Amino acid sequence: MIRILILLSYFGCLSVYQSCANQKTEQSTDTSGITVMQSSDYDFENPDDVFLLNQKLVEISGLAYDVENHSLLTINDEVGIYYQLSLEDGSILSQHRFAALGDYEGIEIMGDTIVITRSNGTVYLIDKDNGEAFKILKTDFHIKNDIEGITYDKRSGQLILACKGVPTIPDVSNIKKGKVLYACDANTGDILPEPISIIKDKALRSVYLKQVSEAQKSKIKKMKVMDRVDKFAPSGLAFHPESQELYIVSARNNSLVILDEFFKLSAVILLDKKVHRQPEGICFAPNGDLFISNEGQNRRANIYRYNLKKRQ
Repeated sequence: MIRILILLSYFGCLSVYQSCANQKTEQSTDTSGITVMQSSDYDFENPDDVFLLNQKLVEISGLAYDVENHSLLTINDEVGIYYQLSLEDGSILSQHRFAALGDYEGIEIMGDTIVITRSNGTVYLIDKDNGEAFKILKTDFHIKNDIEGITYDKRSGQLILACKGVPTIPDVSNIKKGKVLYACDANTGDILPEPISIIKDKALRSVYLKQVSEAQKSKIKKMKVMDRVDKFAPSGLAFHPESQELYIVSARNNSLVILDEFFKLSAVILLDKKVHRQPEGICFAPNGDLFISNEGQNRRANIYRYNLKKRQ
């Protein structure tokens, strides 16, 4: 009897250990029943690492890679503080207050300057050495645009901002439909009236359907997968360091959209909801490794790392 109890205890502990280990990868097919779409560069069903974050970052938002200091930068979207995180385990290395409380969504590094945006389109330029905001750009964006993603285009020297909300900007752009990306002068905050990309539901549907097999197409209609595709709304964006493709994550429908180097829609990837509960930020290491941050949703927030596949 004692021997049986010992064996049961052993296997019970082993089961708990395996359950905890599986939480780190959380790999599976998507909860919609459609297998997670794969990329030629990343295996989105098998993350290479996951960082469980400090409780201060439950509301984590944007993400940026600090090449000089070999670390990640991020923000909590409710306080005017940005954080430097370890690339080893995601622990907080330092934190810097740059403004009062507010809805801060995107973060990027532009040379010696850290760039942070609020949802109303206000852009903060912060000295990377002392962590203080030295310039605030009041753009023509407004709160209904709901600016979340921001990145820096080294080719043009401009900031790229994504509207999660309405695309229209009074006195600047009269675009009525689609999710729009605008270029913004990094020194003055002036917005170029011609969007660099307009992502519409029809295009998202078309690109997604081209990627799936005939067998899966029959499931898609029954499971209303296309309704999920239509819910795309940019949360974070970053340029791939090698291909110059623009990767855009969407928290609303747990997806990743890729634009080619000319800002044309090229891929729509529905991520596993159990892994990416609410993807808010994205960035790349110089070698192409990909990082995606996820809000905690009453649990610990996390960052997943996907190593760039070796090309044959």
